[in-house]
This record gives sequence, structure tokens and C-alpha cells, in this order.
Amino acid sequence: MPERQAGNRKYRVLIVEDQQEYGVLYRKNLQRWGYEAEWTPDLESVEELIHSWKPDVLLLDNEFPGDVNGGLHLLQDLRQNRHAIPVIVITMSGNTSLVHRFANLGMVQYVVKESAAADLRPALKEAESLCAWRREEEPAEDPLLGQSQVMQELRARIRTYASEEDLSILVEGETGTGKELVAEAIHRQSPRAHKELTVLDCTNIQVSLAETKLFGHVDGAYTGAGKARPGAFENANNGVLFVDEISELPLEVQGKFLRVLETGTFSRLGEGKIRRTDVQLVAASNRNLLQQVRMGAFRDDLLHRLSGLRIRIPPLQERLEDIPLLVGHVLEARNRARHTQPVMIQPDALEALARIDWEGNVRQLMQFVQALCVHAEQSQIQSWLVERERVHWDLRLLGQETDIADESGFALDKTWKEVKAEIELRYFRAKLEEANGIIATAAELAGVHRKKFYDVLPELRNRRQSSPHS
Repeated sequence: MPERQAGNRKYRVLIVEDQQEYGVLYRKNLQRWGYEAEWTPDLESVEELIHSWKPDVLLLDNEFPGDVNGGLHLLQDLRQNRHAIPVIVITMSGNTSLVHRFANLGMVQYVVKESAAADLRPALKEAESLCAWRREEEPAEDPLLGQSQVMQELRARIRTYASEEDLSILVEGETGTGKELVAEAIHRQSPRAHKELTVLDCTNIQVSLAETKLFGHVDGAYTGAGKARPGAFENANNGVLFVDEISELPLEVQGKFLRVLETGTFSRLGEGKIRRTDVQLVAASNRNLLQQVRMGAFRDDLLHRLSGLRIRIPPLQERLEDIPLLVGHVLEARNRARHTQPVMIQPDALEALARIDWEGNVRQLMQFVQALCVHAEQSQIQSWLVERERVHWDLRLLGQETDIADESGFALDKTWKEVKAEIELRYFRAKLEEANGIIATAAELAGVHRKKFYDVLPELRNRRQSSPHS
């Protein structure tokens, strides 16, 4: 059986399946088909394995003990943490509602468990096609898609900055703009590209875990520490270290982080030995770090150290002319992997996509187009489908899992503008309640300027006064 190649190595498939008999069976079949495969029954170990083993594809069972939708919840967490790995889902049945929810999270394909033996190989080939463009071994296709002026300027800045090994690079951009892709591009063009990029994601990271992840620990350093292991600074020595969402790094750890940048030295937790490291640092944040400094959540001296070179990634709203190229990329990859009639998009649908405010930027657009492909009638994406699915998408973000024409409270005779306004009002009301009525806090939680809340306050007050419960 010929090997399934991802550049100069086999494709890696991580199998997440709680039942040993199935996990071992899938792994055996995948290895027989030429893949490199690993199996884990533990949902909590998946993110660590993605970082350490770097699989190309995730084969994910949905049902786990104690959580019948454990796979769905895991995929939601992975997407929230910006993991774009292609995912094939294994379900006990082809439940339409469940498949729809997975599709909106960027699922490549699903297979029913009882027919997995026959359906798994075609699904894997589709996943290969979708992830092929991201390979470092294929530089002819730039992962930073876009021909707009701002994207050309971004590429030029990356080329210039990548050779500056002694200066930290701060990458700033909204969620979904492609900060990790920029870090990967810097790494490819860096003099240190010979060594694999080391990645540390600070999202939701706790103090003790942050120190272990950064500096490593020795045997018995703390309760539950396990065997000795190196941290990110040690792994990245003489290479490039990418620290994603550095604004989430606990304040208690920021001083130690800064000290390593200034002295090039550190110690593992639980040891007195001084170790040395030499890294080219790329840090990324979707928050305004200067604002974080003013709020007391980030050290100003660390911000100064990180700001040697700065790269701002433009949001999708500033490069709408790239939408046809981005959509075409998704459709081409999907169509190439399937032997059915190719999905096409009509010009009016592209215009409808350009009118949407993509708060999740390129990632959200690409996941949304994948969902459109699932629901396209006669393999055609038209403007009415874009508008309908956009309403469903926004309702799901608000936790509305019911059908839009059923219990969601939105009548189908309303215009899209009216429905969107209603969704925004519900969202901002929920954020105000979460922030105990403090507008500055609510704006920070929502990731918008506080002016947006002041704009909707009169309508929220009117509704509260007219409510029979007020």
C-alpha cells in the first residue's frame, strides 16, 4: 500500500474514540492504508496531542461516556482556540441537526459508525485535499490568501521582519484574521526555519500551567507534575517561538517571561540549575495591549519589549475584494475532493457575502462557506441561501438551537435587516446583564467599542419599560 504523503512525511491522523475496539481497529486500518495514526480515548488530551504530535487530520467520535455530544463540545473548544485542523466526525446515525452543527464548525465529512469501514477512506482523501494547501513543503501556494493592497503590504512586511532575529515581533489582529498563519510565514522566511516552529497558546491558561508550559519542570516539582519535561523556551532554543494570545498570559508570570527575554536564562520549575535559550519571539494578540496595560492586566515593560517590530493584520472588512478568492479556495478544495457535481456560487451570493459584517473574519467566512456547501440546492449557492444560513448562524451563536420558523421568536416575513437588529439587541442585552450594567465592561466582553452600546441603549430601555415584567 503506498504511503499517504504530507510533503516529506506520512499524513498523520489522530483518532479520538473512547471504545478501545474501535480505536485499535481504525488505527490498524489507517496504518494499512499508508497513514501514520495515533489513538486516544481521552478528550482532554487532544489539544496537547495536536500541539506536540501535529496531526494533519482529526478522526473524532461524537459520543463519550457522560457526554453524548462530547465530540461536538471538543470541536467547539478547538475552533474557539483557533485550531483549524480538518475534522472527520464519526456518528452513530446521520442525524441531520447534529451534522448541521458539525458542518458549521468546519467539519470536512462525517461517517456513520456501522459503515465506517467503507466510507472512511473517501472522507480521508477529502480531508487530505483540504489540508494540502497548508503544507510548508508547497510554498507555491501562499496560505495568506488575498491580492488586495493591504495583503500585499502584509506579505512585504513579513519578508522584511523575518530576518530580524534579535527583535521580537508583535502580531496584532482580530479573531480569525490568521495570526498563526503570519507566524508560520515569518518562521518559513526566518534564518531559523531549519528548526520546527514552537507554538504556545495562552488562551485560558492558569498560572501553574503557564509556568510549566513556558519553563518546563523536573520530577516531583509539584503535586501531579509527572516526569520531567521541557517547556516552550527550551524546545524553541535556536528556533522561533510563537506565543499566541499573549494578552491572556497571567500577570504573575509576565515578569518571569520578560526576564527570559532580557537575559536569555531560565530554570525549570523545581530546579536551581540555570538554563540558556536563544529564541526569535513572535507574539500575537487580538486585544489592544496598550488598553490592557491601562487596565492593569498587562505589564508596560513587557509591552515595550514585545513591540520591537509590529505587524497589524487587516480584518476582512478592510479587504472585501479578497472574498471571491477566499470563497473560491474553499470551493476548489471541496470540489477537488469529491466525485459529485461541483458546488458553484452565483455572483449575487458573493455580493451577499460581502455585505456581511464578518466579526470572525476569514475563519468565520470559510466555515460559513463550508456550511453553505452542505445546504446548496442543485449544487448552487445563491443569495437567498446566504441570507437564510446567516440567520441560523447568528441564532446558534446566541444559543438558539430551535428552528427559525418555530420557537426562535423571529417571523420569516421580517427582512434580514430587522432580524439582524433583533439579534444584536438580544446579544447586547445579555452582555450588559453579564457585566452588571457597566457599559465599559460589557464592551470589553463583546469586543466592540462602547459607543455601540450607547447606540442601542435607548431601544433597550424602551423594551424594558414596555415589558409586562418591568
